[in-house]
Amino acid sequence: MSKKDIDPSEVLDLGDPGDETQRNFRYQNAIGAIHLIAGASGARPYTAVWCEHHEDLLCEMLNGNYDAIQVKTSKPENGYWHLNDDEVQNSIKRFVKHEQTFSDKIETYIFYSNTSVYTPALTSKPDSIKRSPLRFIEVVHNSSDIDELKKSLFADIFDQLAVDCECEPQVLFTVLKKTHIVKGPSRDDFDAVIAHDHLPHIEECKTLPKASLSAIRDEIVQQIFKASSLFIEDQSKYLLNIQEKNNPILLAKRVSVDIVFRSTALLKEMIFRYQPVDLTLDLKSTGTNDVLEKKFIKANLTDQLQTMKRRKISSESRLLELQAANPEKFQDVLTQLESIVQAECDEAKLEANIDPSIDFGPEMLKNVLLRLKTIAGAEPQKVYNEKYEMLVGIAALLTEHCSVWWSEKFNLMEAA
Repeated sequence: MSKKDIDPSEVLDLGDPGDETQRNFRYQNAIGAIHLIAGASGARPYTAVWCEHHEDLLCEMLNGNYDAIQVKTSKPENGYWHLNDDEVQNSIKRFVKHEQTFSDKIETYIFYSNTSVYTPALTSKPDSIKRSPLRFIEVVHNSSDIDELKKSLFADIFDQLAVDCECEPQVLFTVLKKTHIVKGPSRDDFDAVIAHDHLPHIEECKTLPKASLSAIRDEIVQQIFKASSLFIEDQSKYLLNIQEKNNPILLAKRVSVDIVFRSTALLKEMIFRYQPVDLTLDLKSTGTNDVLEKKFIKANLTDQLQTMKRRKISSESRLLELQAANPEKFQDVLTQLESIVQAECDEAKLEANIDPSIDFGPEMLKNVLLRLKTIAGAEPQKVYNEKYEMLVGIAALLTEHCSVWWSEKFNLMEAA
């Protein structure tokens, strides 16, 4: 194949820095989502995550303190992180700045990456061990004070780092004591990790299918993205702020762990929608009261006939109003309403027709009315907030159009 035959839409641009940057940002947003879920599940005492506020992520705790997280991404082919890497050094410098500014408000500093840090065996040569961020942090954690640390292999590295950070040795020592290194998911599988490894720790998510978990994950990550990009919906951003703690520009960076529960609840409220099919109802060609009357008489429902006729006429009028108001959306509305009512009638008939020796019409009607009343009351969004009487009227229309029978089918032409 010649170069002129290659379709650019079918070839990945491996050198596009824009793609790389976007993937890195999404990875950072995903790590924010992981920590929100940890707070929601009780795994960590987090109440919220602040995005791009002093740090990549600030995890707010129940006690009012924070975990500060630096998220670093790297291509696997770049290898491990080493102690002298600029990214590692710069992260420590940022942590020192936070310590100098916020002191005890930061409980933990976290270097979080998709790539592992270099971790040689303890029996390795000293020069090799001194290149390891993890071995350095381990020695600090195991040292009771600076004097003990300076007896280790990392004495000269610690001294030079204090100079580079422009801080007192004790400040650096305190920061390193509070610093931890975390290896996160890879940039290729973090979506699956969030949806299938982390979300199932939420009680409401334990029994949800994979597609639902993915939808919840996407909603949480989207909220992190909005907070990171300073998307502000609060109208008070244009008003005078009397108290800085209510500043909407600051609060826009904060995502509460409640978003995990709200995203789950939102998914549960997602409505089952029927797909467009060949509909029974055609408002241009309506049935007749004669058909409705014959079916109700045959089903021993004569006493309910007049009420059903009135509801049928009113529902037909309401459908015409909906069609005129929004003709583009009407087909979807009619599909949903007809499909739901038809399904309830079919199931009600199945339940009532257990004993073929008796007339099941009254029992079926009672069942249908109860079902439709329940839907209108408990799931109004499922029927576009249409009233119970409207749904009953649609059942009458379906009766006229011969898709609903309240008795065994019979020849309408021969019926009196």
